[in-house]
Amino acid sequence: MDGMFLTAEARHDLLSKIYLSEGAMNNEPELEVSPLSQPISSGGRTVNVEIYRLEGEAEWALEVEDEFGNSTVWDDTFPTESAALVEAKKMILAEGVSSLVGPADGKGNGEWR
Repeated sequence: MDGMFLTAEARHDLLSKIYLSEGAMNNEPELEVSPLSQPISSGGRTVNVEIYRLEGEAEWALEVEDEFGNSTVWDDTFPTESAALVEAKKMILAEGVSSLVGPADGKGNGEWR
């Protein structure tokens, strides 16, 4: 999986840069959130699987947020919502849900583990 680990603050900064590069300046683009977005629990930990795309886009983005507000965002997008959900579940089965949980203080180094 190609992706990156982001603290809540780094996630906000990244999304702000994306919105600005899309020419949105003062208007944030509308996000379409998939109904397949859902919490997944394993081993006493819960993460929120978020599947979304910008309005008018064909591909879906995948992001997993932990209980501390840290996010893991996949570099690749997915042609369908279900493909994104399958990828998240495969990652959790292969690596464990804890691999998607960042530091409680939100002070990660921004590197994928």
